[in-house]
Amino acid sequence: MFYILLIGMGIHTNIKAQMVVAKGVSYKSKKIKKGDAKEAGYNIGELTGKWQEMKRKDIAMKSKVSFTDSLQLDFNKRDSVIIRDGISISQRGFASIEDKNNLQVAGDTYTIISLSKSVLVLNDGEYIRELHKKKIFYQETLGKVLVPKDNLSEPVSINLKAIMGKWVVYRTQAFPGAADDSSIIKHLNFTTLNDDNTVSGVITFTKANNTESHPFKATLEKGTILINTQSHFWNMYTYKLNSKEFVFGKHGGLVYFSKQF
Repeated sequence: MFYILLIGMGIHTNIKAQMVVAKGVSYKSKKIKKGDAKEAGYNIGELTGKWQEMKRKDIAMKSKVSFTDSLQLDFNKRDSVIIRDGISISQRGFASIEDKNNLQVAGDTYTIISLSKSVLVLNDGEYIRELHKKKIFYQETLGKVLVPKDNLSEPVSINLKAIMGKWVVYRTQAFPGAADDSSIIKHLNFTTLNDDNTVSGVITFTKANNTESHPFKATLEKGTILINTQSHFWNMYTYKLNSKEFVFGKHGGLVYFSKQF
């Protein structure tokens, strides 16, 4: 009897030792706490519609910041997006979500922090951006502002003293193809009048989805403006300058409309 009992115990011990649990699966069921990150990740279909940035927080400073280049995303088709930063020209590109929450839009990458029916929160590595779902973007409520050709007169000469200060491009007028592979100006900050009748300052522009700022030296004469940095050069015309607006560029190509905010 004692011998039979030992054999029974050995069999029981051996069976338990040979139980196999699949890799990655706990023997005991794991409870997911409420509020944990979305386990299945997000899909691009959840983003269908228009989203406009309403709030921005600096990650390093841990504080809210003011901004004029509101990010706007228009997911009008399942795998494509129209992206605009509120100042520069719209860009159309491919849209996808990888690794559950990495949003790829027209070459830019954002991490989806959270998503509801009306609010999308993104992390671009520098800022936390809060976007709200909109039926229509803000600038669309103003109507499509098209400037007729005859509204741009012949180039006019500019008073150097009157151009001083920071000019922010709020609108552009471009003919098809005019902005392809170009550096799109966002800000012009004229800071110093030089003795040689030139003006120095800082220019901010976008190129290939990147934003750059460089010091420049500009020459304005006979209705033209020539802007030089160490790596870029612009040769444009000046069409209008008053206390409310500075208009420059190339009529028939790309024209910038700027204001001092």
